[in-house]
Amino acid sequence: MSYLEKLYEIETKLTLTREKEKRVKEIEEELKIEDQIKTLSGEIDEITLSKSGFVKRKNEIEREIEETERELRSIQNAIDSNQFKTQKELKAAKKSEENLTSRLEELKKSLSFVESEISDKDKKIKEISDNIIKLKNRYESIQEEYKKLEKEIKEEKGTLDKEFENVLSTLPLEFTREYLSIREDFPDGAITEVDHGHCGNCGVKLPIEFVEFLKETKGNKILRCEICGKILYLKIE
Repeated sequence: MSYLEKLYEIETKLTLTREKEKRVKEIEEELKIEDQIKTLSGEIDEITLSKSGFVKRKNEIEREIEETERELRSIQNAIDSNQFKTQKELKAAKKSEENLTSRLEELKKSLSFVESEISDKDKKIKEISDNIIKLKNRYESIQEEYKKLEKEIKEEKGTLDKEFENVLSTLPLEFTREYLSIREDFPDGAITEVDHGHCGNCGVKLPIEFVEFLKETKGNKILRCEICGKILYLKIE
């Protein structure tokens, strides 16, 4: 196995671990949805409190409707059975009937409005509750991913650091020094694989003679891309 092949292999492993670390940081941000859940729960409490006021008013209106309907039936029965001795009493009764009928209509309109408000609040509560369920499911899912990645990173970090040091110890000192110097500019990986004659990092097409020279070095010499500066590794089949 060539020098660059050894280094590229360990760099690839280290890169995968770093990607996991990045994902962990992303998840830490996503886990803040717990705050969203608390906020939404607070909204439900406010809507529920507001709804309770409308429910109370609904009960009051329904009692008023029952009383008004009872009074109206009583007067209508009196008018229908001609219980009044004078025209004046009859006129007063009809006026009362008119007023009660009008009041009943107003009460029914108020009841319809209150019922509509209660229905709207029930819909909002359901929408928010459904959203909370989705957020909780999402929270549990990413929390599991978070724990899994943390465990993997912990296991990999120590092993890969040792493996990296072991690989470096097998390489010529000057080669190692040059590599580590370049790696300072590319902490996420100093080596890139040549892909069909192109730099695997920036994509520039490499001269044919340069690719041939890479083949001749057999991965034991450091040659860099003139554009991006990364070390070029050509896998020999």
